[in-house]
Amino acid sequence: MVDLTGGVVELIDLRSPPSNLFARLLKASRRGALIGCAIEPDHPGIRPESILSNGLIVRHAYSITRITVISLATAPRLKEEKSITPLMHRPRLHGALRSMIKHLGSVASASGITTRHKESSHLPHILAPLTNWNLSLAFPEGQAHLLRLHNPWGNETEWTGSWSDKSPEWTAVPASEREKLGLTFNDDGEFWMSFQDFMKNFSVVEICDVTPDFFSEDDNTNGNEVPEDILRGWKSVMYEGAWVANHTAGGCRNFINTFARNPQYTVELKDPDEEDDDDLCTIIVSLMQKNVRQMKRYGKDYVPIGFTLYKLPPGRQPSTKLDTDFFRYNASCAKVPFFLNTREVTARFRLSAGFYTIVPSTFEPEMTGEFLLRVFTEVRH
Repeated sequence: MVDLTGGVVELIDLRSPPSNLFARLLKASRRGALIGCAIEPDHPGIRPESILSNGLIVRHAYSITRITVISLATAPRLKEEKSITPLMHRPRLHGALRSMIKHLGSVASASGITTRHKESSHLPHILAPLTNWNLSLAFPEGQAHLLRLHNPWGNETEWTGSWSDKSPEWTAVPASEREKLGLTFNDDGEFWMSFQDFMKNFSVVEICDVTPDFFSEDDNTNGNEVPEDILRGWKSVMYEGAWVANHTAGGCRNFINTFARNPQYTVELKDPDEEDDDDLCTIIVSLMQKNVRQMKRYGKDYVPIGFTLYKLPPGRQPSTKLDTDFFRYNASCAKVPFFLNTREVTARFRLSAGFYTIVPSTFEPEMTGEFLLRVFTEVRH
């Protein structure tokens, strides 16, 4: 994806997701990011591209083609079967059932509804003795957080759970909302599912945030102008450098006596994120090793790389290179969790406004190589 688009790729492990994941996915989708996802099997014996009972495919690349929040307007209701009639006419049970149904209407369904109340896990056990009737709960007024996915096979192999093609959940969606979504039910590999079900089933998400210059005013598929927030949502800077033995290859912070030799780059964060209340700024840092693939025939391979960020104290000149004493007595404010021997290492941080110095390095000193450092910051529109 990096070679194809020139963008920056983030991999998110859904087993330990960030708390604001849906908001991040929604914002990335609106800005034209390319988003993919996959399922890693729980057991190593499961073959790649095995089809699960819910229609999803293991170790198979899905694309996320739309992310949205839709309004629901159907009130909860009780679906009565013949066997429920005697129960409903018993005075003692009548009041209890009314109370339960009223409470059920205010809790979140497992199919993607967001309300102000927390779902109660005790309700199914309370209702368990009433096995002669069936409670069919339609959605209360609220919102559903939905994702549209595409299986590249383009056939009927699709998700079969809640919000799948022709599932009853769609009856709670007003016709105007369905029209906005362009909702169709075809065996074409495209399907909807709730964010909750997505999190339960998928293991990893890949977001390719394209740089502003990936789009041009003439480069659009629908004859429409490219949205301004895609063109102007990110500011990017790019630096090329090298780790040279005995000169700029200082290794990571563990090697404090040589760490200051590494290249240093200073950036300024000054625009807090939109729609946030914490006055923090988003920064994405991507470090890529250059020209390694061409050198593999000569025995060269990727070395472990990473980067560390330090906030400059007030009054410190951004153009001044940080020395060993600074690194010895000042802690970093952000860093990659691991140094990896991969082509590219990317991380996203949320930091307060100010000047920051980024120190890209190899894990050990005297490891050599060329690199490309890219820094993306969100800016106001």
